[in-house]
Amino acid sequence: MNGRYEDIYAEANFEHQKNNDFENLYKQLTHLGYNHNFNSEDYDLIKSLLSDLELSMKSLKTTSEENEDLKRNLKTISIECSEKNRNLLKLRQENNSLRSEILHLSKVKEDVNKSSLNKIRELERNETQLKLSNLHLKNSVKNSLNKVEDERRLMNEKLISHFKKANIYDPASPIVHVGWLEGGSASFPPSDFKYSSTESAAKTKNPAAHELILLDVNERRIDSLERQIEDLEHMYDTIKQEYNKAESMLQARDEEIYRLNSQIQNDFKNIALDPLQELKFFNGDTQSQTESIRERRLEDQIEYIQSYERTDLKNKFDKEKNNLVNKLSEYKSITEKLKSTSFENVPNNEFLDSSNSFANDFDYQRINSPNTEFSNYQNRNSTHNLSEKLSSLMAKFDDFISNFSNILNDNNNNKTFFPINNDTIDRFNKNLRELKSILDSQINDSSIGISSPEATRLEKKIKDLEVQLDSAMSEKENFKSLYQQVSDELRYERQSTESKKKIYSLESDLESEKSKRLKLQGLQNEFSNINVENDSHFSKVELEATRNLLNSCKREIEELKSENQNLKSQIVEKKSDKSIIEFDNNQLKQDYNTVRKRYNSLLNSYNQLTVAHDKLDKSLKKSMLDVDTWHARVTERDNEVSRLQKIVSDYNITCKQHTLDLNSLRRQCSGKR
Repeated sequence: MNGRYEDIYAEANFEHQKNNDFENLYKQLTHLGYNHNFNSEDYDLIKSLLSDLELSMKSLKTTSEENEDLKRNLKTISIECSEKNRNLLKLRQENNSLRSEILHLSKVKEDVNKSSLNKIRELERNETQLKLSNLHLKNSVKNSLNKVEDERRLMNEKLISHFKKANIYDPASPIVHVGWLEGGSASFPPSDFKYSSTESAAKTKNPAAHELILLDVNERRIDSLERQIEDLEHMYDTIKQEYNKAESMLQARDEEIYRLNSQIQNDFKNIALDPLQELKFFNGDTQSQTESIRERRLEDQIEYIQSYERTDLKNKFDKEKNNLVNKLSEYKSITEKLKSTSFENVPNNEFLDSSNSFANDFDYQRINSPNTEFSNYQNRNSTHNLSEKLSSLMAKFDDFISNFSNILNDNNNNKTFFPINNDTIDRFNKNLRELKSILDSQINDSSIGISSPEATRLEKKIKDLEVQLDSAMSEKENFKSLYQQVSDELRYERQSTESKKKIYSLESDLESEKSKRLKLQGLQNEFSNINVENDSHFSKVELEATRNLLNSCKREIEELKSENQNLKSQIVEKKSDKSIIEFDNNQLKQDYNTVRKRYNSLLNSYNQLTVAHDKLDKSLKKSMLDVDTWHARVTERDNEVSRLQKIVSDYNITCKQHTLDLNSLRRQCSGKR
């Protein structure tokens, strides 16, 4: 007894806990705004829906947080883009300044080139003048030397003649050198003749040595001057070659700068946007861009949720589709079996083919026999052949009618239908018409030996067969209607699978409630038995309390049933709402697809702009490096030009020295004269 009481109290506690859970769930629903009543049967379903709602809210919170993070990242990226654009503007300004410097340097280079060309021309003129003066000096030196030689010979001849007159001349004695060769005077006293002659003979044994020494010295100096002139000419040639190289390098530099400028212009043309206008647009429309980016992010999140739901629905529809495909394959196999057992056999086909051949033969004979007088013999033979063919055709026709009637009877008895092809029916109708036309035409002709009762019998059979054909066509239409019914049933089955599942779940809930009710009835019976057996143990107050509990349980059960019905009505309303929501979702999907396409186009344009921006950065960096290299080359060429100018100045100084030396030589030569 105590065990029973404990079980009763445990069940009462369980029901009390269940009621508390039910009340908590009802409070949650009222807090969310759902004030409709519901049964305890739908407790698990509503609880699962609430849990799903909580999960969706959590996911929404996470997505909102991610959206905020993405917004922050977007702001940082926009700030970085603005900084990069500023840097780009600075680089462009620097590039423009460098271009202006390059233009200035090119102008300076042109001026230097012009001045250097002028100097080179002047040097060439000076060189030609020096060469001419050198040639004149050489000619004058040669002329002076020739004159000195002539004078020396004349003096020697005069001395010899004087010595001969004085009878002093000895061919073995040396010639007397007079002091004018050392710079003395040409006049001397006769008293000093012996002394001077002996002294000069003692000093120099060769009388022409001094002249030869002077000539050698002058020739050596002239040779050294010629060598220096050749060296200067060689230096001038090397300097000119280096200058030409520097000029070609500068031309290549100018061509490279022109190429880089044209490349930058082509890049801007390919982008089809002015970068300054793009920056203005970017700085002016940052707020609109941020708003559009927010909308795009939200659309991406919506698309993710919709794609997740879409995949679930797609999986469900795929399962249903596979089931329907299996059912259709079964129905197709059944129809193929029925077709295989159709009545289209060989004799029927032979009958149809023979009727066609018969009609063709008859038409051919009618066409090829226009004159009755000429073709009497042919008509006699043809009538015999026609009678034989008609008899054979009648036999085949009877067989076909019997087979066809048997098939129809089997269909009617077994309530099954063996489908007939449309081709066979059409052919059979054509053959019947041809037979009718042949019979009508041949009944009128007296030449063919067919009796009127046979013709009437044939006509009756044809009529019977037409009736049977009509019945077959009606059965075929019935088969089509049956096929349509089967397809409709398949559709209804597909649509009713979900409803069956829901009905099954509701039936299971009802069975659980019935089992609970039976348990309560068993408890009531046990309580009644306990009351009958143990009136001494329980008082009337306790019995009334238990009865009140039972009545309250019954009331709660009734309330739960009413709530279950209300929930069913709510489910129906939710289904209608879902259909409306699906329609709205389709429209939203279309709008979303359009927005997505626009977003993709904007993304592509943004990617193109970023690629163009990177290309421009690279081209600017390359141009900066090229400008630096050309600056270094220009400085080198300036140093070389200054060095060449120094060399030219040194060359001018040496030329001046040579001119002074030549002038001094001229003076010496003129003084000697």
